[in-house]
Amino acid sequence: MVLNAPDIDPATFGDAVFWAALALVLVTQFGIFGLLRTRFGLGLMAIRDNETAAASVGIAPGRSRIIAFVTSAVICGVAGVIYYTSVLYVEPAGAFDLDWQIRILFIVIVGGAGTLEGPLIGTAIYFLKQLAEALITHIFGFHNISY
Repeated sequence: MVLNAPDIDPATFGDAVFWAALALVLVTQFGIFGLLRTRFGLGLMAIRDNETAAASVGIAPGRSRIIAFVTSAVICGVAGVIYYTSVLYVEPAGAFDLDWQIRILFIVIVGGAGTLEGPLIGTAIYFLKQLAEALITHIFGFHNISY
C-alpha cells in the first residue's frame, strides 16, 4: 500500500494518527494492568523475582519469557507503524538515531522504570520540558538551555 502524500489532508490525517496512538496507549496500559493480575502475569513477576523458585512451583520460565517477548514485540511493532505513518517517511537512521534512543531512555528513567505509569509521567515531563524550552527561546531568545 502506498500513501500518496499530496492526496492526504494533513488536518484529518494528523487527527487520525493521534487517535490511533492514543488508542494504542490505552489498550496497552489497561491490557498490562489486567495482565499483571492474571495467573500468567503473576508468573512473570515470580520469574522476575526468582526464576528457580518460580520453576519449582510449576511455572515454565522459558515459555513465559517467549510469550512476553513476542507480545512486547507486537506492541512495539504497532507503535512503530503508527509513528512512521505519522512521518510518512521511513529511514533506518531515524529509528536507530542515538538522540532518539537517549530521549526514550530519559523518558523511562525520569518516569520510573518498572512501573505502569512511569512512561506516561516521563513523557509528560519530556514534553513539558520541550514546551518550556520553546517558550524561553521565543520570549528571551535563549537556545538549547537544557543541553
